[in-house]
Amino acid sequence: MKSLILIALVLLSSQLSLACLGEAQIVAEVNGVTQTEKGNCAISISAPSVSFYHENQTCPLFLEDVLISAFEVSAKPNGACVIYPGDSISGVLVLDHDGKITLE
Repeated sequence: MKSLILIALVLLSSQLSLACLGEAQIVAEVNGVTQTEKGNCAISISAPSVSFYHENQTCPLFLEDVLISAFEVSAKPNGACVIYPGDSISGVLVLDHDGKITLE
């Protein structure tokens, strides 16, 4: 009976790890902000501007991947970005199925 429970837990954990694409907690200073086609704001950072970065142990999002591509945050309803270069951002970065990284 214990072995059946163990096997079930292993299968469940492997399925959960396949469902996630990548997550990490971040605190950094913004280097650049641009408007995306969909009206969101694309934020870029550099390695020296990152003061805290912690990858999710099950679904890691590597810092190198974040540094080479901008990540998105929602703009105001009028389309204005609320984050500017020099601002500090903090939150959870999430990689979605389209390969887009967003800050939540």
